Amino acid sequence: MIEFGKRVQAIRKEILDMNQSELAKKINTSQVLLSRIERGIGGNIKVLFDLINYLYSRDIAAKEIFGERFSLDLVT
Repeated sequence: MIEFGKRVQAIRKEILDMNQSELAKKINTSQVLLSRIERGIGGNIKVLFDLINYLYSRDIAAKEIFGERFSLDLVT
């Protein structure tokens, strides 16, 4: 979960150019919960699905986030 959180944070900052509050609003959650996901210490399955669906709507496939080799270049 820590690695996943780092990937989400990198995508949020570098690709989406959003702060935590902005992305949290887009996926209907709180900034606190998104922060916990990014730090790899919390979250719930509904928020993860909402996050993945939002990223997919921005042409970022889940396989890019969960892949063994992650690079922001693969996402863009």
